[in-house]
Amino acid sequence: MRARGGRRRAAIATAGLGRLRLARPFTLGGTVELLVLYLISFVVSAVCAYCCAKLALGKGRNPAAWGVLGFLFSIVALIVIALLPSTGREPIG
Repeated sequence: MRARGGRRRAAIATAGLGRLRLARPFTLGGTVELLVLYLISFVVSAVCAYCCAKLALGKGRNPAAWGVLGFLFSIVALIVIALLPSTGREPIG
């Protein structure tokens, strides 16, 4: 008989969870988190643009064009410029 009563109390306790507000972890809000994500992606793109421009400069290619490509396509442009051979010309600059 006691086991049955214990189950009933557990059922009543869990039935109330639907109405209970559970504590959420601290968040800054969706807008701020999205802004931070955009900021991080902008910084990563800027770093990739700089690295692409420096690699292009060393390989005798147009650093401005590769900088723009590095900003727009980040890691992909960085891999492409790293794999491209030098033009054989003197480095620009």
